[in-house]
Amino acid sequence: MLGFVLSASVVVFPGSFDPMTMGHVLVVKRALRIFSKVVVAVAINTNKETMFSIEERLLIVHNALKNMDNMISIESFGGLLSDYMRRNKRCVVIRGVRDANDFGYELQMSVINSELNDDLETVFIPTSLNHQYISSTFVKRIAAMGGDISKFVPYGVDVKIKKAFSAKKN
Repeated sequence: MLGFVLSASVVVFPGSFDPMTMGHVLVVKRALRIFSKVVVAVAINTNKETMFSIEERLLIVHNALKNMDNMISIESFGGLLSDYMRRNKRCVVIRGVRDANDFGYELQMSVINSELNDDLETVFIPTSLNHQYISSTFVKRIAAMGGDISKFVPYGVDVKIKKAFSAKKN
């Protein structure tokens, strides 16, 4: 039973977005076909080492989605997603899935989140074939070996990643 009533026109797309990929952008675009607004919630996870600071990730997400400004908002959050959703009186989460392994993991997370907050619902959006194997981890691995990642990430993100790897080497 819902503890609060919300408009299902707003959905939250949580993630670390380290970095944001074209797959993430596609999930936002597809979500906007169903929902009138997407809140991109950039996670602050102190247990996970990120390439980019929270401020850098928020800026990357903003730049990647700036042509959708009137239909999205970008926020950061720490702690449990279930708590963030409760605090902000939101009840629908969207998750992109690339394959069966992603779906299994995301399904497990959605069950745990709904146990922690029974008002939560998760909607899964499959990616396109073109984006099926793009992940932030693979993007970083390719970049670390000097590969061209420009077709996997929004405009300008490839330059930021190359700079980050250059800084680590020096």
